[in-house]
Amino acid sequence: MKTNVKFILGVMLLMAVVLVIEYQMPRRFSWEVTFGHHDDQPFGCMVMDSVLSVSMPKGYEVQKRTFRHLLKDSTLKESMGIVALTNQMVEWDLDAYKLAERGHVVLLGCEGMTSRLEDTLGIRMSWENVFMLDKITGQDVKRGRLKWMDRDGDYPYSGSVFPVYHHFIGHRIVPDSQTVCTPLWVFERPNPVEDDDTCVVAVACPVGKGELILLSAPLLMTNYTMLDGDNAAIIGRLMNRMKDRHVIRTESYMEVTAHDQTSPLYVFLQRPPLRWAIYMTVLTILLFMVFTARRRQRAIPVVTAPKNRNLEFVKLIGTLYWQERNHSDLIKKKLNYTAEEVRRQTGIDILDEASMKKNVGQLARVTGMEEERLNDIVMNAKIASTGMYDISDKELKAHIADLNEMTQNL
Repeated sequence: MKTNVKFILGVMLLMAVVLVIEYQMPRRFSWEVTFGHHDDQPFGCMVMDSVLSVSMPKGYEVQKRTFRHLLKDSTLKESMGIVALTNQMVEWDLDAYKLAERGHVVLLGCEGMTSRLEDTLGIRMSWENVFMLDKITGQDVKRGRLKWMDRDGDYPYSGSVFPVYHHFIGHRIVPDSQTVCTPLWVFERPNPVEDDDTCVVAVACPVGKGELILLSAPLLMTNYTMLDGDNAAIIGRLMNRMKDRHVIRTESYMEVTAHDQTSPLYVFLQRPPLRWAIYMTVLTILLFMVFTARRRQRAIPVVTAPKNRNLEFVKLIGTLYWQERNHSDLIKKKLNYTAEEVRRQTGIDILDEASMKKNVGQLARVTGMEEERLNDIVMNAKIASTGMYDISDKELKAHIADLNEMTQNL
């Protein structure tokens, strides 16, 4: 028992040391793009959603409804703000266009559109860059300049410049000469190449009664931007265009990833100290089960076979009868035993006179004895067992010997 207690205390001490070490180690980030409401990693939206939920005057919420569902929702009578973020090519942008026509302000952060919508708005999206963390790790990466271009908004046109990494700009928006879309954000590369050193990142397009805002760099609408110095204003200025509306951000256009879960086990596994606590607990339980369930070897004692006491019992009974001089009863019991043996082996009942008389010939053939001899043995034993006269020891032995001769010759 003392050994088990020492073992458990040792494992608990080791677990405490591992937890302290894990707590002191720098946190590892996941750079997977999820735009998840519950994802607190750099490219999730948990921080952004929490800030916007308390800062938007008319309210802000996250739902999983598609644009098609919103179009069919008859309760959306008031104009609303709708936000959708994805790092994929958009094939459902015409639904966003229809929502804007009805008077809603739709912010669509994507990396490509259908040609039909591009022709309608007089713009197109061209490939610019793909964010790959392993290619820039360890390099001295410079930031470009993101400029605010809206002259008619609530923010000053001059001096609104924010440092942004070039790798966050996946696509550029190229307006045509006849477009009605207004550039909102323009990005200047840190290392300009000839005259192609700027690209439009966000535009606002009036559509019907509403407005469609296109953002070609959806990575700017994540936790990273919200926590990167003063860059939260990049998100704030886009959301300011729908400040007088209730805003819904839909997550229906992003693949469900492992970061978008809320189970208690997932929460524990996301934190390294808690994750190691679970690992050590499971390991401790397994070790405890192995050591306590181990079979203990014990010597198996040699079991002596019980002695056959039947013979001793018979001798004891015989001795009691002998001492009591009850010879007739002894002969009676011996006769009954002999009759049972004969009946079991030959089917002849020697105690029944009729059966004995009828089958004595058969019994003689079985035993090899004379018929007269067999009749005498049985008749004399019957008369002696009645107790009508005293039987001497010599007569007792003679009757027993005759009956034994019958059973031995069967």
